[in-house]
Order: sequence, then C-alpha cells, then structure tokens
Amino acid sequence: MALTNRGQYLCVAFLFILAICSSQASSRQIYDEKTTLSLNEFADLTNEEFREIRNVDWREKGAVTPIKDQGKCGWCWVFSAVAATEGVNQLKTGNLISLSEQELGVNGTSCNTQKAASQTVSINGYENVPKNNKNAMLQAVANQPISVAIDTSGCTFQFYSSGVFTGTCGINLDHGAGLVVMGLNTGWGGILGARWGESGYVTMQRGIPAKEGLCGIAIEASYPTA
Repeated sequence: MALTNRGQYLCVAFLFILAICSSQASSRQIYDEKTTLSLNEFADLTNEEFREIRNVDWREKGAVTPIKDQGKCGWCWVFSAVAATEGVNQLKTGNLISLSEQELGVNGTSCNTQKAASQTVSINGYENVPKNNKNAMLQAVANQPISVAIDTSGCTFQFYSSGVFTGTCGINLDHGAGLVVMGLNTGWGGILGARWGESGYVTMQRGIPAKEGLCGIAIEASYPTA
C-alpha cells in the first residue's frame, strides 16, 4: 500500500534525524549498538526546539508568584488566568507583580475581598493551544507559564502529596491550574492549592498514549499575549 504524504514526510524526517544522530555519534565515538530510535512525540521538532523545551521551570526564572490558597473560592479559572498573566507580564517587563484574583471574580463569591489593585498590568489578548496537541503545549510552556484545565475528581488527586502523579482520572475538566514547569522526566507541574501536594504543586506524568494527556490536560490550554 502506498504511504500517505504525511507518512512519507515522517519517514523522511526520521531517516534524516537518524542520519544526523548517527553522524554525531560517530564523530564522538560513543555509538551504542543497543540504542533504539523511533518516532515519538518530539519527532516533529527540530533538535534546537527539542533542546529548548527539555526542562523549563518558570519558578526558577522568577515568573511565578508564591502559591495562593484558593480556599472556598470556586473560581479556579481566575487563579489559573492570573498565574499566566503574572508570568507573561514578568517576562515582558522584568517585574513580578502579584495580581488580585478578586478583580476578575464576581460579587457574591467567597473569594478574598481584600483587593490588591494598587498595581495593574495589561495584555494584548490570548491564544488557545490547539486541542489535544501535546507538542504545541510543550512549545507554549517553553515560552511562558500557561493556563490549563484538568480532571481532579478522583480520590488519588484528593490525597496526592508528592511524586509524579500517575493516578486514575478522566477528562471531565473540573479545575483550572497554572502550568509552570515542563521537563522530559519530571512531567507537568500545575498549581492547585497552597496546603496541598508538593507545596501547592502537582507533578503529572507525561508521555501517555492518550492524545488528551493525563487528566485531559491538553484539551483546553491557553496563554495570554503581551
């Protein structure tokens, strides 16, 4: 059966990558006959792009404010959006400003009403990461903190305390979070609450077969532009 154009492209790309890697290995005389190469989620990236996204922690780069406790405020999307906005503003201006979630909330909620609006920031708009495109998400979070939605309904999420989360969950998105960490080995890092998980963070497994990502994390990702 004839290969499709995409199949031909992937095969050619793979052979090209294999040729480059073999050339580099030969020049360094470290070729390992047991090494196995195959197409994976990084196959459509250039080697330069791959190196850029291997490990990004926006906390270490000063683009993330200390964890905020959502408490009984049900507007998790606000905390997610604010975290991403704080991040892109820091990258744009060099100043990390803690913004008020209440400014984006509505009257009658149980969010903290102590408004900290003495400082404001502006953004130009926002971009949606293509749905179920984990590569696009990798590239987005390599540039700035982003907003994601995940399914946290399972008991394993409720009692999570540390380590790479590999628990059972679906794709019924019920919680907004900020994605601020990305690494090949450590997985996704998302903000959920100050007194929960790893000091407010969860490290989620990457590389699962499902196109939606673990707990649907790749379904509704977005980020502000400035």
